[in-house]
Amino acid sequence: MWLSLVVGSLGLLYCNETHSFTTPFLVYSPPDPERRVTDVWPEPWRLPLNIHPLGNPTRQLHMDIAKERWPVLKNSGQASVSAAMNITGTTVFVPTEISAEDWSLILSDLSVAA
Repeated sequence: MWLSLVVGSLGLLYCNETHSFTTPFLVYSPPDPERRVTDVWPEPWRLPLNIHPLGNPTRQLHMDIAKERWPVLKNSGQASVSAAMNITGTTVFVPTEISAEDWSLILSDLSVAA
């Protein structure tokens, strides 16, 4: 699973609270499965890679709107956005193939880069 998160990979954060996609990012370090993060969440957590955010939580796109806009969701054949994008707890780091066309739309919708 971690082997697919190589330097240069693109990723996308999802906010469970608002049911929205937010903050596309670029992976800029190889995974470090031994590293523990203790200054983000109340409990220690493993976050074994460094990312460069291309957006921030002020830009969000609700999953229903994303499903209407992004081909990766429109054409997935999955019953839910969660299944199509692997955003449940047990599948969150299972890779989803996202085309360059989709990334263009995702970055247009969520990036804050100039």
